[in-house]
Amino acid sequence: MAEVVVDRGYSQITEETYKAPRAYKDVEWAIIWLIHLVLVVVLGVVFAPELIREISLRSNQEPADKNSMSPEVQDAVSKASRMVIPFIGIGAAIGLGWAILWISIVQRYAESLIWAALLASPVIFGTLTLVTLILGSPASIGFGIAFAITAIYAAWIITSQRFRIEFAQLTLETVA
Repeated sequence: MAEVVVDRGYSQITEETYKAPRAYKDVEWAIIWLIHLVLVVVLGVVFAPELIREISLRSNQEPADKNSMSPEVQDAVSKASRMVIPFIGIGAAIGLGWAILWISIVQRYAESLIWAALLASPVIFGTLTLVTLILGSPASIGFGIAFAITAIYAAWIITSQRFRIEFAQLTLETVA
């Protein structure tokens, strides 16, 4: 039998041969997902021939003024398409840099980001409540009541789920 050692709140299994049981707890959702997957594949198989036929019919139809583009316009389009390629590379590099930066920010400031996200919701909905109630029209009062209920719910989530923030922080630091 495996011996479990508890150190600083974390469990460590000391025996290497111990394997945790692999019990799937969401069997009904897995079945629903598999049914959905089968239905999507069936729909694809049923409608694919019609789609292929429609695409081939459209591609065989030639526009009446296919050659109406002058050589100057064709050259301009060709030059413009060649000029776009460096911008795509620059955009990809900026996107990669931003992704690396954001992952490091999430890892470093996970707890602060979680608290900011949790506190922003009741503040935003509380502000929306005040604004819509100040407007005073019947429609805005209805929205104000809905915003107030949402703000109260968001505040309740903060108070009732505080104990999960440490776990969420560890998850963000590990995954990011």
